[in-house]
Amino acid sequence: MIYIRTIVLIALLLAAAPLRADSASVTYRVGWWPYQDALVVTGFHVEITDQSLGLLKTEASVRVHITGTVTDAKGQWKPAVRQVHVSERFVPSANAMDRVARVELTPIVDEDEDSSYKGTAIPFDITFDYKLHTFRWGTNQFTFVLLGKEQHVELQQSK
Repeated sequence: MIYIRTIVLIALLLAAAPLRADSASVTYRVGWWPYQDALVVTGFHVEITDQSLGLLKTEASVRVHITGTVTDAKGQWKPAVRQVHVSERFVPSANAMDRVARVELTPIVDEDEDSSYKGTAIPFDITFDYKLHTFRWGTNQFTFVLLGKEQHVELQQSK
């Protein structure tokens, strides 16, 4: 009896545990995303981790951290975030002198059939590294956007 209770307790703890920080991959392709209503983002932060830019180096690294919950009120289908879609573009245009690189992020919610899931909120905590490329000498501005939240990053490209 104690053995069964221990197994049940471990299963409940694992079911409620946040996703490991390295559990989400980055994708650049759109797809069938029918479960996005299950997503609530509570935290979003972008941090520069490597910006040793120079004449021959135009690539920098940032670390993106996203937290939140996923819930499926219907139950029986347990939601999880396994990928983050990333899309880049220039605003207002690629030819504008005051252009800013806009990096849009969308955590992708997927679901697995799980009869033990009862529709409770499941926390997630995702951290991933992302490469940025500068696009001119001097200040390069980037705006990361996630569900209406914005984080601004500036990189200095020197000769």
